[in-house]
Amino acid sequence: MYQNFRNPNLNDLRLLGNDAAHIESQEFNSVGREEVEIGIQFAKEVLKAVFQYSDLLAKLRSLKQTP
Repeated sequence: MYQNFRNPNLNDLRLLGNDAAHIESQEFNSVGREEVEIGIQFAKEVLKAVFQYSDLLAKLRSLKQTP
C-alpha cells in the first residue's frame, strides 16, 4: 500500500508510528517518550504547512499590485 510513498521524511514518521503500534520495533531501537514527542511535534509542523500554506499564499497574493 505504501510502496510509492514519495516523501522520505514523512515515511520516517510513518515507520515510527508502525513501530509504536507493534511489540517489536523494525526501524527504531525503541519507541519511548522522546520518540513519541518528536513524532507529534513533526506531525504538527507538517499539518501546519499543509493547511496554513493556502491561507498564507492568499494573504501574500492579496498584497500584490493590481494591474
